[in-house]
Amino acid sequence: MKQYFLILISAALLFPFMGCKKKSFDPTVKSRTDFIGTWRGNISTFKNNELIKEFGTVVIYPDAGSSLVSGIIFLEETYVLHEFQFVQGTLYFKVENNDPENALCQNWSLGGFMVYTAENEVEIHITGNECGAFG
Repeated sequence: MKQYFLILISAALLFPFMGCKKKSFDPTVKSRTDFIGTWRGNISTFKNNELIKEFGTVVIYPDAGSSLVSGIIFLEETYVLHEFQFVQGTLYFKVENNDPENALCQNWSLGGFMVYTAENEVEIHITGNECGAFG
């Protein structure tokens, strides 16, 4: 009888904690439409062999006539981005060349990705070659 009483007490003590599991955040369930909106904060860029965090704004909107999205990045300069792939909650994009006629911009190849890090927070990374003597 004493054993059953101890088991009952132990179960009674554990019962309140059974529903307290913390929901884990899964960014892979996000869809491309979850990215639509205005995002403000630090944007990580890799420039001149160093990681730079710049404060900026990114506006993502549906691309007219397709299921893809496009956007505008407002940093020191303004850039236009276009989605080229969406895989498991990550939005991959290419950044348009701002000055394609400029000889220093011939090696332009900026691109990046956006991914949710929390329910209402995204992380944005951009890397590649811009205009300049080295690209």
